[in-house]
Amino acid sequence: MHSKESALQQENPTVPTDMSNWKRTAIAIVITAILTGTVGYILGVHTTSSISQNTEKTVHQPSATLTPASLTSTPDLTANWKTYTSMTKDRPRFTLKYLPTWTYFEWKDSPYFSGKRYDTKRIDFGDPSEKTDLGYLYPIIRLSLTKCSDFANLSAEEIKNQELQYDTSVWSDATVNGIKARKVSHMGCLSGECLDIVFKLGNTIFDFSIPEQANSEYKQHLLNRMLSTFTVLN
Repeated sequence: MHSKESALQQENPTVPTDMSNWKRTAIAIVITAILTGTVGYILGVHTTSSISQNTEKTVHQPSATLTPASLTSTPDLTANWKTYTSMTKDRPRFTLKYLPTWTYFEWKDSPYFSGKRYDTKRIDFGDPSEKTDLGYLYPIIRLSLTKCSDFANLSAEEIKNQELQYDTSVWSDATVNGIKARKVSHMGCLSGECLDIVFKLGNTIFDFSIPEQANSEYKQHLLNRMLSTFTVLN
């Protein structure tokens, strides 16, 4: 009997308590590490996926296109207007636009001022259905061209003042498509107030005027629009 128990003890030796505790602790550490790694991997994949999705959204999101106001094209309000081109003998030559429903009429005049008559070319622009009592075109806008060597040392304002001789003339600065000019309001018309914009190129005086009802905003608007198209050719 005693020999059998000794044999059993040799086949199944008793494991020390300290050894068992160490194994259990090692197993627990391994399991914890596995679980921690698995959870970390899952969280890492989720975080990476979220970042990737956000990055894709950011990359593929279209950006708004900003157009500076200065680059916005302005439509040409005179694109369909007719063009007047001065004759070859006129110096300097120029072009000018006027309403598509208008026409023009050219005639010669010889105004008298400063003790002398000056040859002047008048170009009247207006509605072809509107005629004066003499059968001429009723001018809504008039351009007068006067050329003389006497004007060499005089300004456009000085020359116009010689013609007007009105104390009620009121002068101010103006610009004709980049050309410095002078504007004058006066009472030299049959209907009362007139408006002239004058400038000099060489020895030629350019005088754009509203002969009748010069205080009409519509006529002043048309005059300014026409002046914006004035171009010197030579």
